[in-house]
Amino acid sequence: MHKLMDVFSDDFILEVENSELLKDATLTRVNTYDHWKAVQYLERMKRRMFSGGERYPSDLDTFHSQLYKDWIKKSIDEEIFNSGRIGFEAGRSLFPDDAELHLLGIDLAVAENNWERAEELLKMRSYPQRFQAKKRLLESLIEKRLDEERTVILRFSPGSSHIPAKAYLNHQVWQDFIIDTGAEVSLIPSSAARALRLKVTRATPVRGIADIVGVTLAYEVVMDSIELKGFSVRNMPVLVVDMLGQSDVGVLGNDFLKNFDIEIDNQNGILKLRPRKRY
Repeated sequence: MHKLMDVFSDDFILEVENSELLKDATLTRVNTYDHWKAVQYLERMKRRMFSGGERYPSDLDTFHSQLYKDWIKKSIDEEIFNSGRIGFEAGRSLFPDDAELHLLGIDLAVAENNWERAEELLKMRSYPQRFQAKKRLLESLIEKRLDEERTVILRFSPGSSHIPAKAYLNHQVWQDFIIDTGAEVSLIPSSAARALRLKVTRATPVRGIADIVGVTLAYEVVMDSIELKGFSVRNMPVLVVDMLGQSDVGVLGNDFLKNFDIEIDNQNGILKLRPRKRY
C-alpha cells in the first residue's frame, strides 16, 4: 500500500508539474530516509518532469543545491565524514559555481583535520565579496595548522650545545643522534651500519675527519632515507664513525640540516625545523 501511494504521489506531481509538491516530497524523504536517498529522488523526478530539455526553475535548482549543503552540514555535525565527502563531490559536480557549497567542502576537510585538502580546495576558485571574510578566516586557520604540521619541533636542555633527536634510517632502524649545526657532515655509528647491513667493500669511499685525537678515517655510505618526525631526506651520504665516549650515537650535521629552515630558541630549549620542500 505504501509503495502504491508513493507511485500515485509521484505520478500526481509529474502530472501537475508542481515544484512545491516536489520539494515537499523530497523533504519527506530526508526525514524518512536520509539526504542521499532524497537527492536521488529529486534528481530522478527532475529528469522526468523536465524531460523535454527545458531549463529547471531557478527555485528548484536553489532547493536542490541547498539539499546538498544541508547534507554536508549534517555530516560535519554528526562527524559522518565519508557521507559528507560523497555529498560534496556529487553536489559540486552539479553546481560547480556555487561558492557556498564549495566552502562547505572546505569546512568538511577542516573538520577531518585534512589541512592539505582544505588548502587545495580553498585555492581552487575565487569567491564573491560576501564570502571574503570566511575565506580569510579559513586561510589563516589553514596556514597556521599546516605550518604546525610541517614543522619538526625538538626540545633540549636550555643552554645545552647538544640537541638530541631520534631518526629512522632506511625505514628499518631507529637511531639516536645529536644535531650539531657546527658539523659539516652527518655520522652514523658502526652499530647502525651493521643493523642496516650496509655493505663496505674496497670500492667504498674513505674520508678523513678531524677529531680531538687527530684524523680518523671513515667509510662513506649512502643512506636511502633519514626520517625525522615524518620528514625524510633521501639518498644522503654519511660517514660511519664511532664517536669517542658516545659510540652508539650519530650526528646530524649541516648536510642534513640544509634541507630545513632552522629556528633555535636556546633560552627555552626549542629547535624548529621547517622543510624547504616536501620529500
